[in-house]
Amino acid sequence: MFKKMCYRQKGFGLIELMVTIAIVGIIMSLALPSLSATYVQSRINSNIFNLSKDLVYARSMAVSNQLPVVICNLGTTTCNEDGWANGYTIFLDINGNGQFDSANDTKLRVNADFDYGTLSISNGADELIYSANGRASATVTFTFCPFVETNFARGVVINAMGRSKLTQDYDGDGLDETSPSDNNSHLTCS
Repeated sequence: MFKKMCYRQKGFGLIELMVTIAIVGIIMSLALPSLSATYVQSRINSNIFNLSKDLVYARSMAVSNQLPVVICNLGTTTCNEDGWANGYTIFLDINGNGQFDSANDTKLRVNADFDYGTLSISNGADELIYSANGRASATVTFTFCPFVETNFARGVVINAMGRSKLTQDYDGDGLDETSPSDNNSHLTCS
C-alpha cells in the first residue's frame, strides 16, 4: 500500500562545495603573482608611451610653429632643479628665453602623473628644448624607474635630430638597453 518514493538530490552537498572552493583558491594563488607582474608592466608601459607621445608632440609643435618648445619640471616661471620626479610641462617659448612667461608663452601640456615611479634624464639637465627645426638641445635618455621593481625600468632615447625611440631589451636578459649594438647600455635606476 505504501509506495516507496525516491527523490533525486538536486544541487551540491556541503563537501562538494568545500572541495570546489579549495580548488578555486589554489588556482587563484597560482595566477595572482603573474597577474600582478602584468599589471606592473602595464602601468610602466602606459607611463613611458605617454612620455614618448608627448615628446613627439613637442617636437611637432616646435616645427609647425617655428618656435622653440621647452620640456621641463616647471615651477612658477623657471624649470626646477629638483628633477623630473614630479612630472613635466611642455610650453611654447615665444621669446626663446627658456623661462615660462605667462603673458607670452603657452602651456601645451602638463603631465604630473608619475605617482607609480620616477622620471629622470641621463645628463641631469633641467630641460630639453626642441628648436624650430625640430632638433633637440641635447642627446638624452629619459628613464622611468618604477617604485615596485627597478628591473622593469623603461626609457625614451632622444637623438640630436630630436627623434625619439623607446628602449627595449636587445640582448634578451630582461633589462632594457639604450642601444642595440651595446649590450652594456642597460637602463639603471638609482
